[in-house]
Formats: sequence, C-alpha cells, structure tokens
Amino acid sequence: MRILKLFNEKWFKGWDATPDEQKAKLINITKSVVEDKDYQDLVVGNPDQDAVDEAMAKIIDRIIRQKRKGDMSLYKEYQQNESFKSNFRTLINRMLGDVDYIQ
Repeated sequence: MRILKLFNEKWFKGWDATPDEQKAKLINITKSVVEDKDYQDLVVGNPDQDAVDEAMAKIIDRIIRQKRKGDMSLYKEYQQNESFKSNFRTLINRMLGDVDYIQ
C-alpha cells in the first residue's frame, strides 16, 4: 500500500479520482498485465532483463491504450509525460513483484 500511496502523492495530485479509485485502476492494469499472453510468453521466466524490460513496456503501453476510454486523463498523462510513463511502468513492475497488491 505504501508504494501506491507514494506514487499517488507524487503523480496523481491532479487526477480527478479518489485514492481508492486510483488503487483500483492500478490493480486492474496490473491484473491485465498478468493475464496478457505476451507477459506469459515473453516475461515470465525470461532471464534476459533487457528483453523483459522491452516486452513489459510494450505490454503496459498496449493495456493503457486499450483502457483509454475508461480514463482519458490517465492515458493523456501517460502519453505526454515521459517521467510519468517511466514511473508508472516501474510501479506496475513493483506491484507484479508483490502479489499481495493484485490479489
């Protein structure tokens, strides 16, 4: 929960959503990553960190595009702010490393 709190405080100050809504959206995106075929095929068990990083970036980009209708402000921030995009990807990866977030 602390990871989400720190990320939300830094990046989502202007996002018109409650902290609970933000948490739900992040968990939903993380679950979508886990369910993605490319995640299973290209990330899980892959010892090549560069290939994993590249695959994760593509997977997260694709999921954000798919969910843009549900939250256009998140989509725009993700597309227009490279720092946000980088930190968002890092957050998703950290959440994937702690399965308690996505249970």
